[in-house]
Amino acid sequence: MTSNRTRISGRIADKDSLRHTPAGVPVLTFTLVHRSEQPAGVGKRKVECVIPAVAFEALAETIARWPRDAQVEVEGYLARKSRTEAQLTLYVQTIELTE
Repeated sequence: MTSNRTRISGRIADKDSLRHTPAGVPVLTFTLVHRSEQPAGVGKRKVECVIPAVAFEALAETIARWPRDAQVEVEGYLARKSRTEAQLTLYVQTIELTE
């Protein structure tokens, strides 16, 4: 089996309204903005990225209650947004407030 784990911190920049799948599963899509400095050769590199993310079930309901701009630590896996869209999305498996 190959590895597909992502752990990243950031702020919830935007989030959609909580919705439900046809099967009744709660789902929430949101945008995570990450900013940091990372080692690059002998110096440091400023890193900024915007990451689309999605959470399901109780996790989605929890995130829906949190404010925009909440600082969080997220862990999950990367996959295509859908069968027809190749954009990578972070599928959240754990998330915690860090501020």
